Amino acid sequence: PGGRVVRLDTPPAGASAPAATLVGALIDTREQEAALQAIELDADWPAARPFAFRLHTSSDLRHWQPLGDVTAYRGADGTMTAPARVELHGDVLQGRYLRVTWDRAAAPDAVQLRGVRLLPVPPVATPPRIAVPLALPAGAAGDPHAIEWRLPFATPVAALDIRLDGSHALVPVRLLARQQREQPWTPLARHVVFHLTQDGQEQRSPPLELGPHGARRDWRLEADAATPGFTTPPQLTAWLAPAQLVFVASGGPPFTLAAGRADAAGTYLPLPSLIPGYEPGAQGRLPAAILAGAAPAVATPTAAPVATIAPGGQRDLRQWALWAVLVAGVLALGGMAWALMRQLGKPPGDRED
Repeated sequence: PGGRVVRLDTPPAGASAPAATLVGALIDTREQEAALQAIELDADWPAARPFAFRLHTSSDLRHWQPLGDVTAYRGADGTMTAPARVELHGDVLQGRYLRVTWDRAAAPDAVQLRGVRLLPVPPVATPPRIAVPLALPAGAAGDPHAIEWRLPFATPVAALDIRLDGSHALVPVRLLARQQREQPWTPLARHVVFHLTQDGQEQRSPPLELGPHGARRDWRLEADAATPGFTTPPQLTAWLAPAQLVFVASGGPPFTLAAGRADAAGTYLPLPSLIPGYEPGAQGRLPAAILAGAAPAVATPTAAPVATIAPGGQRDLRQWALWAVLVAGVLALGGMAWALMRQLGKPPGDRED
């Protein structure tokens, strides 16, 4: 639901003969109570060029506050590589109007805004993504049309941010990946990377969203052969989506989490089997486990990082008691083994019956 939409054709204030007219649309969102995660524009705009949309809100139609902006892009064939989506942070539009504006192109009706989609914040907030800058290998600049790199380990990448140097650059790219070096490259997505300056404002392409594609380690970014490619290596940032685990706490804390074990048995169960009376979003009401400390990893092929997790970060003295019992048990077993070996090493006549 986007409310009522009214088209505006308004020259900028104080401009007598503007070179370009500011046009836009007015949406009545005063009855929208939900906190918003994003706003998507259902629109057409000139193809094969970046196009900027700006969003403002107002309660009286006179004083406007900026809400966000986006630079969208679609190819000449209509392929959407940078959608007109403005990310928000729980903003509420109740009691306010929404205004969408853009710079009109040469054609009078170059942009058609059919409506907006208000996307509410999901009931269970997704954890924020983790930004990991990628260091390209030394020989990455050898081929201006292809860049390859390898991650330290195979992991799903939610999005890839590609930043070009220079203020006037636009490069169509293709992203490929594979799990092992001997495997063929698998195409994952196409994108148009740009860094432009218009009306004194920088316009950068949004990160390339990858969606679910599995864990990959080797990556390859190819520039369109019809372009000069990457005159200098781009800055790459991988966005990782943290994994969330729900477990049944058996006994008291602290609990031990082992990750990355190749020989670990699969114990994943559907959420309804773990949470009585499960309903969507119920996992968001569970207490969060907080990392209390970490033990050094053992350098063996099957070793995995092991950490203790305690709700609320409280250490339990039972941890030390358990360690004491374990050490005492090991010493007792060692003593029994030593006594048995001595007994077996005696001549038959000297053994005790």
